[in-house]
Amino acid sequence: MGGSFDPAHGGHLYVSDVARRLLKLDAVWWLVSPGNPLKPQPESLEVRLNRARLVARRPRFCVTGIEKQLGTRYTIDTVRELRLEYPQAQWFLIVGADQARRFQTWHEWEELLCLVHLVVAERDAQAGQWQNSALIQALRLPFEPIDISATAIRSRLAQGLPISGLDPKVTDYIRQHQLYTFKST
Repeated sequence: MGGSFDPAHGGHLYVSDVARRLLKLDAVWWLVSPGNPLKPQPESLEVRLNRARLVARRPRFCVTGIEKQLGTRYTIDTVRELRLEYPQAQWFLIVGADQARRFQTWHEWEELLCLVHLVVAERDAQAGQWQNSALIQALRLPFEPIDISATAIRSRLAQGLPISGLDPKVTDYIRQHQLYTFKST
């Protein structure tokens, strides 16, 4: 599972747990991206890695900033490097429905579909709207959609509103580092 994880939250963990169990994955990697070419720049990689590690405290979960180490910018380049490093591994790319809807804007998306099994986690009322003939082979991750997103969490924190679905250790980290212009209540 790749993304900005800005911040990592219970929804990421829930989807990862469901995917690991249903797809019988040996491990789940959270590839914390140094920056997404399709999104505004997030908090620093170090901050996001630290928060993600607080959330993903599970056996067979790996939180990594490997894209920075590899010097890759696009998912396709990261996957190519990982396949060279781990040639026997079968790779699954877990994305949210929001990313699936714009998957065809990703760099070399058609080649990426040849290198990974695309798994789409649907979390909102727009379930299924990502499906089209290009993504026909994508796997739909069946689970009860949850109403949580990093965007909503950042917005609520910036407004000083209460939040749910965020690990208390992550909330403490955000307070301690005064991220998202957190206002205590």
